[in-house]
Amino acid sequence: MPFSQVEHRERGPVGPVTLAKQEHARRPTSLQVSPDTLIIGLGNEYRGDDGIGLFLAHKLKEKNLPDTIIEIYRGEGTGLMALWKQYSSVFLLDALCAGSTPGKIYRFDVNLHSLPPSIFNPSTHTFNVAETVRLAKALNLLPAHLIIYGIEGKDFKMGDGISSVVKAAARQVIERVLEDINDIRTGYNPLQGPPFAQP
Repeated sequence: MPFSQVEHRERGPVGPVTLAKQEHARRPTSLQVSPDTLIIGLGNEYRGDDGIGLFLAHKLKEKNLPDTIIEIYRGEGTGLMALWKQYSSVFLLDALCAGSTPGKIYRFDVNLHSLPPSIFNPSTHTFNVAETVRLAKALNLLPAHLIIYGIEGKDFKMGDGISSVVKAAARQVIERVLEDINDIRTGYNPLQGPPFAQP
């Protein structure tokens, strides 16, 4: 039987029901969801514990988190704002040099609490995280959720690796970030109180 006759026989009248079926067939079988979460590792891998933010980013990337983009960033503060502008949830991971106990973990939800300058100064980067956040807030460029995790470093000397005490704290930060992502996506936020800091 010629192909044209088969095509004519199967096509049938084009009415509302047929059009609906054709439209349904063209729809994707699953929703295409854009990533809503951005994780940014900050730091310098050549300056000892200052590389912990990059270390955390690499470890989280190995987990293949859904709807999540993970970046390494070494640029200026204004570039950081441009990087996060399309995401609703952003995590910054960094080392701190605040004179506290090495390995101490800090967590700040920027939309709930202001960043104490004493925690983030002096900065080991070309920009200051606290100043960048204050500028973004003034320009109304903060994402809906901006959470910063910092680990107090022990050794920032050029050429040294990440210290064992800071790496141990990194494992806890990874667990907390995963919990935060889940909490945000399910609408649950257990940390509405003061900024979290591990004793």
